[in-house]
Amino acid sequence: MGINHIQYSLYPHAGDWTNGVWAEGENFNVPVYAAEPPSLALTKTHATRPENGSLISVLPEEVVMSGIKQAEDGKNLIIRLAEVNGKETMAEVTLPVGVINANRVNIIELPMEAVDKPVVNGKSIRVKLKPHEIVTLSIVTRNE
Repeated sequence: MGINHIQYSLYPHAGDWTNGVWAEGENFNVPVYAAEPPSLALTKTHATRPENGSLISVLPEEVVMSGIKQAEDGKNLIIRLAEVNGKETMAEVTLPVGVINANRVNIIELPMEAVDKPVVNGKSIRVKLKPHEIVTLSIVTRNE
């Protein structure tokens, strides 16, 4: 009912959809917009952050971050990861602040039993994902 606007794109690629197609689709559906950080808009002498950098990085490419939010209890950071190429992989999430603790939780943010605990090292978290698995992490960060 009514007027619908549809956008689509064709992406020629070799092989199946696991050959970078997911990332191209994400880039099309959620384009990146650049903005100047407020600290640099004042003057470089007042800058509080570097001119370039990453807020959160996720490696390898076959693992995507599909969501980030504050936990329902307001205490932790919740990050949802998904493995998109159908291969078991070890993911590494790097944050801009130190990590105190990270746990796997279910979709309603309750702790999970009998799952591998993520490994925390400074500002990074390593967690194993099975093929096509969606993992939700509850993260306690340092106030830096």
